[in-house]
Amino acid sequence: EVDLILLTHGHGDHTADVVSISKRTGATVVAVFELATLLNWRGAKTHGVGLGGTYRFGDLKVKYTLAFHSSSLEDEENRNFHYSGMPAGILIMAEGKTIYHAGDTALFSDMKVIGEGHAPALALLPIGDNFTMGPEDALVAAEWIFHFF
Repeated sequence: EVDLILLTHGHGDHTADVVSISKRTGATVVAVFELATLLNWRGAKTHGVGLGGTYRFGDLKVKYTLAFHSSSLEDEENRNFHYSGMPAGILIMAEGKTIYHAGDTALFSDMKVIGEGHAPALALLPIGDNFTMGPEDALVAAEWIFHFF
């Protein structure tokens, strides 16, 4: 059972089954406004937010943060891309704990601010090293977020 789907950006490896899952389960898809709108037009139940915006779902609170990547939905039939807003990270807060999902991103200095301001207990960091930061930058991000040094 799915109640809520949180998206960081609009690439096919993140969005491929979102509309069908939302239609089948009634789950709300939360994403930046442009991506939420495009998915809503395709039949998903959505809620759009802006960077810095917060969405509440029962006792769960999610806040959208910056990420440095790209965000577009593919239109293979017309060989086109549809702009789908800014990519995002997500702070997921419940029961006094915070998880930071950085999304697909490069290393950026505001990760220090996210660590200082929200003190996440866990951070989900990408390490792909082609479309996102690699292991070395992820180590720096972890040091900044958790203030290891």
